Amino acid sequence: MLSLERIPDQIGYLVLTEDGAVLA
Repeated sequence: MLSLERIPDQIGYLVLTEDGAVLA
């Protein structure tokens, strides 16, 4: 969930991280 703070501008990534697809 650290990526959310790293890419606050990329809201799209936030949705992907929630699915655990871009957690890698």
